[in-house]
Amino acid sequence: MSKKIKVGILGCTGLVGQRLIESLSGHPLFEVTALFGRDEKQGKTYYDVVNWVCESKLDRRIAELKISSVHDNKACEGISLFFSALSADAANTVEADLRGRGYGVVSNAKSFRMEKEVPLLVPEINAQSIELVAEQKKKYNGGFIATNPNCCVIGITLALAPIEKTLGLQGLNIVTMQALSGAGLQGLSNPQAKANVIPNISEEEDKIRQELPKVFSRSDIDIKVRVNRVPVVDGHTFVIWFKTKKASSKQDILKLWETYKPACGVMPSISTEPLYKVYDADNFMPQPKVDASYMKGMGTSVGRLEQISNTEFCVTAVSNNIVRGAAGGTILIAETLYDRGMINV
Repeated sequence: MSKKIKVGILGCTGLVGQRLIESLSGHPLFEVTALFGRDEKQGKTYYDVVNWVCESKLDRRIAELKISSVHDNKACEGISLFFSALSADAANTVEADLRGRGYGVVSNAKSFRMEKEVPLLVPEINAQSIELVAEQKKKYNGGFIATNPNCCVIGITLALAPIEKTLGLQGLNIVTMQALSGAGLQGLSNPQAKANVIPNISEEEDKIRQELPKVFSRSDIDIKVRVNRVPVVDGHTFVIWFKTKKASSKQDILKLWETYKPACGVMPSISTEPLYKVYDADNFMPQPKVDASYMKGMGTSVGRLEQISNTEFCVTAVSNNIVRGAAGGTILIAETLYDRGMINV
């Protein structure tokens, strides 16, 4: 396309906001033209208010942008889509206000995930749910909200998507080992989490139990889950015991991962590389230090597949929580929205 779509970033100084800015640099479809933040940051340049922690150098053009108020109509002028990295408290009002004003919002916040009219999107799995955006646009004068699931739900559902599609899932027992970056900038510096395991994360288990069925459009999957915070910077690890409706074998399931085609098709954020990095013989893989960077953080790695019976299996999976589970996930949703003609340009 000759002219890029202008987008704004809500919650631009946090870890997910920074990753959004980093990932959108040089994007073929989208260009960041406005940044929005809290009252005390407004009017200041991004360079002056951000503690930039990304590995890449902060783009000078972005660094010189001034933080605006989302209530300033002039600052929002020309923006076709907002990417939201807001906290849930802020998203409750800001995202609903923008939708009511006719803007599209792709959100990483939990606020609207479980609303019936809002799609909870993992585009490789349920791209068809974008139909809900069309219904919202009729109701809100072109405005809509589309949401990313919880970062664990994204990693878990991606690991299980080929199995659910072909064999049907009956029950899940899940243990998560979640990276420090999943708690944002404060998580990276939390002294309690260093050389330690914290055996719970507030509300996380409920999010998995509630959101996973919505992604799969199923309400009858028995889900048992325990979550843990571990001293890993990036990359969530999941141990998943799953029971299927149809009988299968280890070799058949390995082939399901190798042949799965994303429901959204090929997008700029997911290349023609295999969606899954599959470890068959190496019983010490996957590992977040190695696999969180697969497909620039957008891929899913699976290994240690064990067959317990012809309907019971166990697998270990790794997914990048900040890229695929947050910033990159919202960008993939936006790419899919554009592909389906859902963005007002």
